[in-house]
Amino acid sequence: MSAWGSSDFKSCDALLKRVEANDPQLTNLVILPIKTFGSAELDRVSAALPKNTYLVSLHASGHAVSPESLRRLGCAIMTNQRVVDVAVGSATMGDEGVCALCEGLTTLTTTTLLQNPLERMDFGYKGMSPLGFQAVIGLAAKSTKLWELILSRNPDIAAWTTTSITTSDRTSTSFFPSVTDLDLSACGIGESFSAEFFPRLWSVELQRILRISHNPLGDQGVRPVFNAHLAKLYLSSCEIGDEFMEYIASRHASIMPLTVLDLSSNQISCTGAQFLSQCLYKKDDTQTEACLGCLVDLSLTSNPLDDDGVVGLIHGLTRRYQQGLSPLRSVDLSETKCGVAGAVATVRDGQLASLRLFNNNLGPKGFHALAETLRGGHATLKSLDLAGNRADEASVVALLGALLVQEAGFESVLQTLVVGGNQGGEEVEAMAKKIQELWPSIDIARDKIKRQNA
Repeated sequence: MSAWGSSDFKSCDALLKRVEANDPQLTNLVILPIKTFGSAELDRVSAALPKNTYLVSLHASGHAVSPESLRRLGCAIMTNQRVVDVAVGSATMGDEGVCALCEGLTTLTTTTLLQNPLERMDFGYKGMSPLGFQAVIGLAAKSTKLWELILSRNPDIAAWTTTSITTSDRTSTSFFPSVTDLDLSACGIGESFSAEFFPRLWSVELQRILRISHNPLGDQGVRPVFNAHLAKLYLSSCEIGDEFMEYIASRHASIMPLTVLDLSSNQISCTGAQFLSQCLYKKDDTQTEACLGCLVDLSLTSNPLDDDGVVGLIHGLTRRYQQGLSPLRSVDLSETKCGVAGAVATVRDGQLASLRLFNNNLGPKGFHALAETLRGGHATLKSLDLAGNRADEASVVALLGALLVQEAGFESVLQTLVVGGNQGGEEVEAMAKKIQELWPSIDIARDKIKRQNA
């Protein structure tokens, strides 16, 4: 048996032989970073691809390979026409490697009718700058199948401007016409990049996903993003504050097709929450839908909303429901300084299926208050997270005990209740056991009791 540190364990030879033998059982080739995989190994894959009829994906990120080998891989993928998912190279790849791979994926198109077959490409953490980024734009602009493109953790692309666009790309009306899931997280992009890039991101209205978390966009830099037709938008840690919330609230006549919106870890306060609340319902009879009328999932975790901000947000949801608009499915209010009033209002009036109130210091008072709203369970909530709220054992027991109250004609849908990170003990265990005897399918997630050895 090979030791974990032996050369046999690190070798990819057995896997590469299967690719070369056209093994029908090997459809996804995954080379972990602990394996030995360099230019020579990648060349073996490229040489085997023209005759391989089963391989559809190659994942070999974290391995340094030469630009020449990457160019050969691109040509081999074009010849193969079956590989649709590629993630290869390391942080040392740089512009030279990125450009080489893109060149390989376009070389044959000039002499044949072959189309780039790739549906998913991962260029995350590849050390590219504007030159490599422009090569990817050129490749994607000509693609008709590429739907997922990962460009995260390439901070040097923030210096890209439209002056980088080549002559052949200037006629393109959209940078990524077929891409429906784009990841630009942690790329250092700010206001100037946003103003030049996002207005030309997409021209065709499709249900798109944009991931741009961990970028210093700020209130001004994030505005051009909302000109795109987006279904899901991830804006965690983008230095967004109340000014941006006021901006989207002022666009009350503009309907945003967002179903998922992640605004976590920004600087949105009670004021911003009040503005966001206005986007959840129709302000006047001229509107056919609320500004965020399609919204299903909302994350506001790690924003200083305070209790008044959460109450204001729920007020907006209440008005939404009074107008007959669709309810939200999931809201994350973890670490938002939500108080007892906000927690009770959200549980009582939110009509949610999933709610997270993690780490809001609700304490015993909050748990006793919530016990009143959870008598017999809940009519819409399937998952409720109350972890880390510094409640004592007595208040946790009171909360759990409320679930045992049975009222005629009421049917609870609650499936998961998280109370870990609050004080536990024998009484909590006994109450949880009673609940699970009544509802065998419910999961009461709690801290395990630490028992002393006899």
